[in-house]
Amino acid sequence: MFVKSLDANNQKIIGERRLIRELIWINENTSEIKICAADTINESLFNWRLCINNIYNDKNRNDIYFLDVLFPKDYPFKPPKIKFVSEINNQHVDQEGNFSIAVLNNLWAPNITIEKLVPYILDFINNNNTNNNM
Repeated sequence: MFVKSLDANNQKIIGERRLIRELIWINENTSEIKICAADTINESLFNWRLCINNIYNDKNRNDIYFLDVLFPKDYPFKPPKIKFVSEINNQHVDQEGNFSIAVLNNLWAPNITIEKLVPYILDFINNNNTNNNM
């Protein structure tokens, strides 16, 4: 398989390029997606803070959540770790704010971007969704 043939340095370079593209795209297209803002933490490309906008169409409510996203050095081949900084009561978020669903574990694929992942996360929050398939 191609991924296994890449050494750690090449995987990191691929990850850095992908993260730069994703960060730029998110910040240029915030009006079109559910992400209010994205920025690096401590100038580390592999550690982001996201602000996501959770709009309830039927409840006339708008919640804002802050998430920390920690990307592994071999991203996008391995999934990021998501942690809610904002307080939230949800079956998929533990007491420390760690968010765990199958797509962040055994269903991860390199073509999943943060832009694609956020609506999926919001679906789990809004519906207490137990379907772990993306």
